Amino acid sequence: MVHEGNQYYLFASGGGAWVSSNLVDWKYQAVDVRGARIPVAPHVVKYQGALYMSGNSAPLYKASNILGPYELVGPWKGE
Repeated sequence: MVHEGNQYYLFASGGGAWVSSNLVDWKYQAVDVRGARIPVAPHVVKYQGALYMSGNSAPLYKASNILGPYELVGPWKGE
């Protein structure tokens, strides 16, 4: 779950996020990932003012808004 502003976001496989302001009432909203579908088991984190999304065997995506549009950053790199 990600807390952004006064909302809570739960990201789901298949294209969207559940959004709530009180953790009781939830509304499903589409998430825009440019040129791709939301990764399986997506996870979103905020880092230095940007939002990053990835999931199982997925590359890394970046957005300035929590619901997107997410743009491809590239594949994960190992050291």
